[in-house]
Amino acid sequence: MSKWNIPFTDIASDMSYFEPPYGPLALIDLNTNRLLWSRPIGNMRELGPFGIRPSMPCFEVGIPVYGGTTTTRSGLILQVETLDSTFRAIDIRNGKTL
Repeated sequence: MSKWNIPFTDIASDMSYFEPPYGPLALIDLNTNRLLWSRPIGNMRELGPFGIRPSMPCFEVGIPVYGGTTTTRSGLILQVETLDSTFRAIDIRNGKTL
């Protein structure tokens, strides 16, 4: 994260150095070592620079992920540890959010 401050203030930028997607979720078949699907996790709905909400349409760009996932026997991937404070249930077969 960038830690430069706005001149003459004590406000830090906290902007990422890298291009999106920042927090991708991917499924790999361990038997064939093949990537089955990959998608970004998280959106920037509440995460504009300097704490300002962006006015752009909300789309999944991927954001930093703090924790891992939990996978259920029924084929759901549960993801909760992202900066956008969203609980996600993802279908393991196609990567779509349910």
